[in-house]
Amino acid sequence: MVGYRGVDMFNKDRHALELIDEASSDLGSRFFIRIREQMGLAYYVGAIQMQGLVPGLFAFYLGTDPQKIEPVKTALLDEIRKLASEGLTGEELTRAKKKLIGQHQIAMQSNDSFGYPCALDELYGLGFDHYKSLEREVEAVTLDEPSKWPQNIFRDQPYVLATVRPPTKK
Repeated sequence: MVGYRGVDMFNKDRHALELIDEASSDLGSRFFIRIREQMGLAYYVGAIQMQGLVPGLFAFYLGTDPQKIEPVKTALLDEIRKLASEGLTGEELTRAKKKLIGQHQIAMQSNDSFGYPCALDELYGLGFDHYKSLEREVEAVTLDEPSKWPQNIFRDQPYVLATVRPPTKK
């Protein structure tokens, strides 16, 4: 796992980071295609982020055979550097927007999935009806924004790399 300091939920550019997370997490992501499909180095690969009242975490993760740790670590860091320098492609951004908005629309169909974020948003000072702005705010993200964010987050600040291995045999 390679972790970076993320943003808080009040950051105006948080949706750009959410779209990078989405674009980096599915079976069609550049990380999945290169590291798992082309190189055969990982079982799974993706991204995760946590936003809250204070800046959270953005991390890329993968699972691999212990024998492949060094080459997979190199490949993951290379792909992160590439994302930082080139940003998302138009296709990645479009796919991520559709998926993020679609997931939100589906989640808002059940009372508990609807009520919980409304209550939290009200407590956080965003307003209970903040959910109404998500689609508009996500659609407003342009290709320029996600290409700036990877540079600020993944190139211009340090990261933490964590590796979990099976116990060594005694």
